[in-house]
Amino acid sequence: MNISILDWHRLQWWITQVRENWVDGAEVVRPLTGRLAAARPCDPIAVSDDIVTMNSLVSMREVGTGRPETCRLVYPDAVDEAAGCVSVLSPLGAQLLGARLGESVEQPTPSGTKRFQVNSILFQPEREREHSL
Repeated sequence: MNISILDWHRLQWWITQVRENWVDGAEVVRPLTGRLAAARPCDPIAVSDDIVTMNSLVSMREVGTGRPETCRLVYPDAVDEAAGCVSVLSPLGAQLLGARLGESVEQPTPSGTKRFQVNSILFQPEREREHSL
């Protein structure tokens, strides 16, 4: 997956901070570290507009129930669950990063795993040329 070089650097910084400062930091960042290892950092204008990037607003549908969900993929310091923000450090957030339209992502819950299909990217900073987000 292509990822904005700006996001790549910010996410690397977050990984370092979490590893060094959180008791279970290495475990928390494992899914995100795996995603970034497969990523190709590039100029923000080279990121395809059908890929979920940081600060993207995403419309999804729960597989099986059809229930719609909308969320924004954010850095850990911007999480606001009431506003539908999902941290990139969460299992769902790490899977959303780099997901393409039509792909499915999973969210572990106490009662089992929920699957969501990415239906649309309502806002993507790279598409809108808003590289400071």
